Amino acid sequence: MASAASKLYSDDVSLLVLLLDTNPFFWSSTSITFSQFLSHVLAFLNAVLGLNQLNQVVVIATGYSSCDYIYDSSLASSGNIESSRTGTPALFASLLEKLEDFIAKDEELIKEHEHEDRIASSLLSGSLSMALCYIQRVFRSGHLHPQPRILCLQGSPDGPEQYVAVMNSIFSAQRLMVPIDSCYIGTQSSAFLQQASYITGGVHHTPKQLDGLFQYLTTIFATDLHSRGFVQLPKPVGVDFRASCFCHKKTIDMGYICSVCLSIFCEHHKKCSTCGLNLMVLHLSLIGREKLPIPKILEKKGLVLTSYIVVGSDSGPNPFDASGYNRNHLREKEGRTERERSSILEKKRTIHDLIKRASSISDPLSPFDSFRRYRKNDLSVYLESGRGDRLSSSVKQHIRKLLKTNMEGFYGSNWPLQAKVKRKEMSCADAHYIFVCELCDGKAYETSTRRIFTEGCNQIDGFVHYRFTLEEEIPVLYVYEIQLESRIQGKGLGEFLMQLIELIASKNRMSAIVLTVQTSNALAMTFYMSKLGYKISSISPSKTNIPTILAKYEILCKTLDSEAKSVLETRSDEDLVPSMAVQTRDREIQNTSNA
Repeated sequence: MASAASKLYSDDVSLLVLLLDTNPFFWSSTSITFSQFLSHVLAFLNAVLGLNQLNQVVVIATGYSSCDYIYDSSLASSGNIESSRTGTPALFASLLEKLEDFIAKDEELIKEHEHEDRIASSLLSGSLSMALCYIQRVFRSGHLHPQPRILCLQGSPDGPEQYVAVMNSIFSAQRLMVPIDSCYIGTQSSAFLQQASYITGGVHHTPKQLDGLFQYLTTIFATDLHSRGFVQLPKPVGVDFRASCFCHKKTIDMGYICSVCLSIFCEHHKKCSTCGLNLMVLHLSLIGREKLPIPKILEKKGLVLTSYIVVGSDSGPNPFDASGYNRNHLREKEGRTERERSSILEKKRTIHDLIKRASSISDPLSPFDSFRRYRKNDLSVYLESGRGDRLSSSVKQHIRKLLKTNMEGFYGSNWPLQAKVKRKEMSCADAHYIFVCELCDGKAYETSTRRIFTEGCNQIDGFVHYRFTLEEEIPVLYVYEIQLESRIQGKGLGEFLMQLIELIASKNRMSAIVLTVQTSNALAMTFYMSKLGYKISSISPSKTNIPTILAKYEILCKTLDSEAKSVLETRSDEDLVPSMAVQTRDREIQNTSNA
């Protein structure tokens, strides 16, 4: 499935999903007013957006009975992508308006459930689930995205009845490698948030002075994941690992656990209410033995033994410490877990370093000088490298014109919005280009790894826009655009460029080439799948149950090693060329990027 490192912009670009506690029961009894709290939060969000123009912020309100999205910076700015941050206060005005509506609706729900005997806790499990759903949707969207993380601004006490749902969300975030940061502003402590930050590798902190909340937020939680390796962040002094029992939903220090389904109970039950198996208590005096044989009479009756365990208490003696058997077993298990985690992190760092090295190369064409010239079918052109942050104004204008000519028909009425997105993408620092050029004066082409495409000396007849990035934790070369003038199409140049892309990917140790094609572009689907051997990827919308009305594109891939093949490719019986495709034609077909 998707992961936190899929198609990253760069290491210092963040997607911050903020869970905002709006529980009226908490705010009616705290030392800081809700309006003061909001002023700190809005200033913090403004600071996060100001750190990098590509940063994104999503705010989810966590109420007593409900939770909802109240702000998404990507949607708020989509109407004017090129505008500056001077419009930020106006955007936050929309946030405050939606927040006011949410609080009013939540209060109505509270009145409907006044008769329920429940701790005045916020619906943390619901907001965590919504945050993970949003992040997973971003992973599967086919767009470039920043590194996601979740920040819980919580003040309400934990709700033991939410224990299972919260823990499921925490472990889901861990598998996605999405850290959960937590800032607890309540008077008590939160075992949920402590465990969430500890398990996912996030930061947990309880501010001592709420008047300085903005300083805490900016100095601790505004730090992006890449920069955290260079700063000293607060370390947890102790983590409250206490669990909640499944029977009465209360927090316990010691309890019974089913040895089959691991359900936790505060008192002895003859039958597990979760899996339905019969239970018996194993006396603690048996723990000192090397083997704990189950009597045959119990095996015949299908009885399962359970025993007392300590489920996360930081105080009091551990009954398993007497023999040392279980203590050593736990230490061995913890050692294996730590080694596995270290191995995963080391692999992740290696992949990120690989992407960095590839992205920093000034001229990826330099090892392939013999491929810089294309002479075939009455066509003679040469190829130059380029970077998105070094494009001249005339080159940008020509790229926009070529995109409009080739792609406006496929997007229809959506083209104005797509044109703005593409203008933003073309100038990114990690955008690499291969320019197809013709000499205006007929001069011979001179091989040079330092050629700079300058205004007026050459003419661009086409280009390839690609980037080195990650897809499902796999290093890939992602082709954003391949566009050619109509007069040089149908001469085999498109196939030549894609072969060159494969060489560049292999040279830089990428594991696959990935690209996006509009489903309405039947010729492009045929060109890539039938002629070049690309396959519909497992992360393509048609393979991830995204409604076709929302996703009008397919993600195609060609893998270069077995690991990428097992992750990115679908089964061969699913990789059929769409029936709308026509006979393969030897011409360049434009692929489009919704990234």
